[in-house]
Amino acid sequence: MTSTTYTIDQVANILECEPETAVERIMCGDLPGLKIGRGWIIPVAAFTQRLNELALEQAETRRKQRVALTGATKVIQKAQGKGRRIARAPPSLPSCP
Repeated sequence: MTSTTYTIDQVANILECEPETAVERIMCGDLPGLKIGRGWIIPVAAFTQRLNELALEQAETRRKQRVALTGATKVIQKAQGKGRRIARAPPSLPSCP
């Protein structure tokens, strides 16, 4: 039988982070979760849906950054006369308030 909920430890394992980080993401609303007593449970379907949403949002952000940087890179390449690309930082999750 397949479980319909995850524990914090399971979510942390999936996200490859510490359980405290998973709790922070749930508490600030980045990830879905229900506080039951002293612990949290995370519905599998809601968690999967939110991960899909985050993946699509971040892909769109990267696409927009690439378009913006591609234009900027072309200007720099013309100015420098070389084919060097600008290093970019990886996208990150929004921080909690």
